[in-house]
Amino acid sequence: MAILTEGLAFHERQDPLARRPGARGRKAKRPGHNLLVRLRDYRDDVLRFLTDFTVPFTVSIKGTPSV
Repeated sequence: MAILTEGLAFHERQDPLARRPGARGRKAKRPGHNLLVRLRDYRDDVLRFLTDFTVPFTVSIKGTPSV
């Protein structure tokens, strides 16, 4: 959990991303920041496939043979 905290602190110290003039909505965040937030918010679900074998390794069903 400490590495997530360090990573989020790092991204908060970065200069904000440039915005188009007249842009509306929330300010864009860097992809690394978005990933860290997602890992923090879904901590219990990220590696669930390691302990619960009914959970697929990936959510991609493309190329998966139908049963």
